[in-house]
Amino acid sequence: SGSIVYLVTHTDQVALEGSITSADTEKVVEACGFSGGTRAQPAYDAIERQQNETGKTFDVLIHFTDCEIENPWPTCPARRLVIGAFGPTRETPESAEVLSIDVPV
Repeated sequence: SGSIVYLVTHTDQVALEGSITSADTEKVVEACGFSGGTRAQPAYDAIERQQNETGKTFDVLIHFTDCEIENPWPTCPARRLVIGAFGPTRETPESAEVLSIDVPV
């Protein structure tokens, strides 16, 4: 309902970047079907570039991660950061909302 979803997946570099809709399930499965990376900065830079191109700031950046990324955590380019954490959380930004996600083994 008026929401724009901009998906960026990364390893140590951006793997996929672009707007998605609820009909793009294959794109999402493909984008998330690999092991993640330890550097989030390139993904955050891609989000910032997209905002600069459109002149709009994203309301929320939702970052799904195992929290094994560079330290310090990159500065969030959106108004709010929500971290979906798989596994133990380590040194996340104080301003972020952290949601622990349990994955059955």
